[in-house]
Amino acid sequence: MGSGVETTTARNLAAAIEVKDPFAKGHARSVSRAAVTLAKELGYSEDRISSVEQAGLLHDIGTIDIDRRVLLKRGRLSREEFEQIRLHPVIGANMVRPIPSLSHIAPFIEAHHERWDGTGYPKGFSGKDIPEEGRILAVAETFDAMVSKRAHRGSFSPSRAITGLKTAARSQLDPQLVEAFLSGISRVAPLEQYEESEDRFSLEDLIHEEKEKIQTTFVTLGETVWWMFDRLLGDRMTRRAEFDVNEFLKRHKLAVRFQGGKIKESIPHHVLPEELADIYRVAFAREISAFEKLVGKDVPRQYTRAAMESLTESGRQICREYRLCETVN
Repeated sequence: MGSGVETTTARNLAAAIEVKDPFAKGHARSVSRAAVTLAKELGYSEDRISSVEQAGLLHDIGTIDIDRRVLLKRGRLSREEFEQIRLHPVIGANMVRPIPSLSHIAPFIEAHHERWDGTGYPKGFSGKDIPEEGRILAVAETFDAMVSKRAHRGSFSPSRAITGLKTAARSQLDPQLVEAFLSGISRVAPLEQYEESEDRFSLEDLIHEEKEKIQTTFVTLGETVWWMFDRLLGDRMTRRAEFDVNEFLKRHKLAVRFQGGKIKESIPHHVLPEELADIYRVAFAREISAFEKLVGKDVPRQYTRAAMESLTESGRQICREYRLCETVN
């Protein structure tokens, strides 16, 4: 995976865009999140996902050089004003190209307003002549633009946005990428939920909420079981188990650690709910395995069942849905 320094730089630059255009607030992060969702659905490598994330954060950085009055204008743009807007992909690409750590994403930024049918800008590329990462950004931005409030209109409902995305796949967007994107977001919640809802929709918010539920469930399980064993075995034995668990997690490059019975983590922002659950499932299984080495299998399983009973109904549902305890059931 690419260094987090590049992504932090991209986020800081994206924040500068939001200062100039209040309607862009959160837009870069949302586009980045949607683009990462699609890249993961396509099976991209970690390094390539990082590049997509950075390009999503900076896809509109060229607007910094556009007259603010044009950006915020309500109503129809004049031909001259629209020509200003059309310059921003090239401006943005030229801004990041001299930065060694970000120069590789310049072609993606430049291509994010090209269209599948060749009527886009700035170069009028069509089909697969458009870099795939540029096509990914186009899908992500089109969707976020529809579900976000703009100066000249309100946000679309999820159902209208889904319909709009499918319609855009006929000419504007790569139809295979649209299909993959819809498949990707259906992993966060059933697609029917979006198609039937008339409430405002934010993919980033949904993913964040789902990850928070998974995190809360894992932390409750992991720390409750640890507390029970600390009372049973005492500090010296639990420290031994802690060392065993952390060495395993470090060796397998899982960004979770146990520290004094509390769970610490530094999991990348772009990890999706299912991937987060996979990390937690391994960490919890290793915790149980460490205590099984000390007391056998019966007590850890008993404590795990007790910890599950301490969860709310929502927590138990998350536990079942993401199979957080499958290795000890």
